[in-house]
Amino acid sequence: MMSQSLRSRYRTEAVIDWIQLDVRTTQPTQPRWIWENLQRITGTNATRTEAINPGAGGVATNFRITLYDAQANSYSELRRIVSALPLAQEPTVTGLEISLDFYARPEDGDPNAVTEMVRRLQAGIAAYGKDARQFDPSLKDTATMGNVFLSGDDPEPTIYTRRLKIDPHHNLRIGSKGNQISYQVYYKRTDGNWGGDSGNRDLPIAEHRARAEFTLRGDELAKHGIVRLDDLDGYRFQRLAELLHFRRLRSIDELTQGRLEIMQLMQLMLVAARKGRAEAVCTYPLGRLAYGTDARTGKPRDGGKPKELRHSRHTVADEELNRIVRAKLATLSTRFHKK
Repeated sequence: MMSQSLRSRYRTEAVIDWIQLDVRTTQPTQPRWIWENLQRITGTNATRTEAINPGAGGVATNFRITLYDAQANSYSELRRIVSALPLAQEPTVTGLEISLDFYARPEDGDPNAVTEMVRRLQAGIAAYGKDARQFDPSLKDTATMGNVFLSGDDPEPTIYTRRLKIDPHHNLRIGSKGNQISYQVYYKRTDGNWGGDSGNRDLPIAEHRARAEFTLRGDELAKHGIVRLDDLDGYRFQRLAELLHFRRLRSIDELTQGRLEIMQLMQLMLVAARKGRAEAVCTYPLGRLAYGTDARTGKPRDGGKPKELRHSRHTVADEELNRIVRAKLATLSTRFHKK
């Protein structure tokens, strides 16, 4: 079924899941006062507010606010919200999460369409970061708290430290909340209830989707030209397409250089399993475990040092998927035009 074009099988959308802003008020106040004002301004309690270095009684002048969904997906709406607060200076952007969602088209008629897309996204994402892992709820009471690490250099792998096959039913995580950039790829069936009662609400079947998301913080935001809120005025989100890049494994014929003997492919996999240097998860397990350096460039003219490969030599860009990423990020940009 995946041989059909992605556009014919899925409706795709890029959204800002949330944006985090640091603000400074003209007068010391309580975080609850900020939160109540945000509730009045936005008409929703789906916001978060925390004081930065509060004084006696929790009073502060610096606050971190988080806005979600509709409030985060329009520059004019973001500007309207912050303009209604008594701020002493332009807000700074300290966190931003962008998601790419694939909804199965009803006319496709395949009940496994979303799962198939999750598998393709998880196996193909070229996400560079530490501690690539899947969260398995059945293992949440173990020492790893449900994390099954995708590690290629464990001499005695166990179910807790190594998984040889991506499971699309489990969340793929790369990096962590404290990192400058982190990723998650998963089957989205629930949505966080940011206001009112805690916990998640189940989504109707029509809203189930395959989601790939990345979170930027600190220096990584600045690297891509996002420091203050006004930097998002007219921002071209397609600039970030390189951060959500997908690849696919070369054909068996290409991998074995025309020799289709199964032992040739097995030899390739054994070599790959001994190489634990590649950070990308793409086309796991070969993408994760294959060569991290290109020894062919380690000539004296290059200082005798092998060149670091950005991607496994056994993969090629998933052009179809990468075109969709760029197109949907460009659509997101239209909601941030200069006024």
